[in-house]
Amino acid sequence: EMAIYGAESERISTGYMDPLYGYALAATGSNGETVLLLTCDHTWFPDKIANEMRRVLSAELGLKEENIVCTGTHNHSGVTLKATTRDTSRYHEDFSNLMLQAARKAMADRSDAAIYAGSAKAPGLNFVRRYELKDGTYPNFDSPPVDQIAGHESEPDDQLQVLRIVREGKK
Repeated sequence: EMAIYGAESERISTGYMDPLYGYALAATGSNGETVLLLTCDHTWFPDKIANEMRRVLSAELGLKEENIVCTGTHNHSGVTLKATTRDTSRYHEDFSNLMLQAARKAMADRSDAAIYAGSAKAPGLNFVRRYELKDGTYPNFDSPPVDQIAGHESEPDDQLQVLRIVREGKK
């Protein structure tokens, strides 16, 4: 049983429908600097886990800690990495080990590549969940009663950013 993030009260998972994934991308620029991006299907990387990964990978791989970025896909239906009422230490250890393994593999698998970037408008893809209430206040990510909502704090950003990396002869 694991706690799931993304609800106002703790939800508990007793199984799973789809696996969660973690990815690592290592890239060395023309200036010789290497950066490492770690991303996973979680809401975020807690600082404690991210800082420990940076420390270990920096020492092991010779990367600058500030060149190691840890982020999550902001999945509100996946297992949480934040502290809960449940003992998640084994999950945290397994998660950390798998992310470290992915980072090592990404560093070993670097090759020349072309990187393409683009963006397009995607109206309706996201929304702003920060509400302004009729009394002029902004609740802290709580879902207020509909009759108290005056509007949203801001307009959603409808730009979808896309990055494509093409390596000769590799996936």
